[in-house]
Amino acid sequence: AIFIAIVAKPGFIMWSSFITCIIGSVSLSVWAQSSSIALYLGTALMGIGMASIFATGFLWVEKRMTVTNRVSSVFIIASSAGADVFPVLVGQLVETWPMAFIHLTTGIVGGCVVMFAIITIVADRMQIENVDENADVELDEI
Repeated sequence: AIFIAIVAKPGFIMWSSFITCIIGSVSLSVWAQSSSIALYLGTALMGIGMASIFATGFLWVEKRMTVTNRVSSVFIIASSAGADVFPVLVGQLVETWPMAFIHLTTGIVGGCVVMFAIITIVADRMQIENVDENADVELDEI
């Protein structure tokens, strides 16, 4: 992933990671109980997909805004909050429904994809508006 990050943009890496996670989590949801090969492949795909999401998300935000100490702390607190809440939620469900962890992971990956798509659209529109405003200011100065 490091070598890909040298040449690829953060948005491309994020979408590639999300697609890999989706393929892995859906394959786990569908075939994990019946096939050990699907269990291993799905787990590997989830690991490969998730490995770069935090760092690439940080890079993606850095391309769009100035990352201050507050922004960094929001990232870290949000990620650690997920790590604290998820085991409690899964622990409550997994005893009665063993596939809860896998299905919950699939839902969370889907939610992350939807949120990132919305954030990308909003950020791109804001960037276009900022470019238009800057162009108007430059024309006024001439």
